[in-house]
Amino acid sequence: KSAKSIKASYKHPLELVNKVQGSGWYLPWYKRDPKNPNGKRIPVLIAEAKTGEIVRRNNVPEIVMYTVHAKLFQKGVHAADLDAGKIRANQRNERIFGSGGCKVVSLLNPADTVLTADRITWDAKKSLFTADGNARIVRQPRNGGVPVSQEGGRIVFDLVHNTFTVQ
Repeated sequence: KSAKSIKASYKHPLELVNKVQGSGWYLPWYKRDPKNPNGKRIPVLIAEAKTGEIVRRNNVPEIVMYTVHAKLFQKGVHAADLDAGKIRANQRNERIFGSGGCKVVSLLNPADTVLTADRITWDAKKSLFTADGNARIVRQPRNGGVPVSQEGGRIVFDLVHNTFTVQ
């Protein structure tokens, strides 16, 4: 097609709000490596969902997906898996908001740490999970001992520093 016809067919994401819906959603989210901005993009999230849609939130298009399984990445390395009834992805703020019963399984720092809650927010910039509502964390000791479990209204799990706080 000519450049003129391509330009005429472009739709701003806000024009697609409530018009893009369907099943079998696949969302690959990549960003530029700050150490190598002209190099290969690094993954942040790769999500698959049964259904999804584009909605308007604060006058910004946002992707909403339902019945979701996602791979979360820390500095390009697959760091955790997330299962949720619903997620909202906000690439501008580099955050994922999960609700409807969420489960995160850490693959690093240490592996097999499981975080569950009614709602989970993942801050991709900081590799930080905030779990709210019926929050529970189960950590497998590195030496293979008895798992440690804690519960609270809110749990903050830091993948970078391998720490968590229960509130």
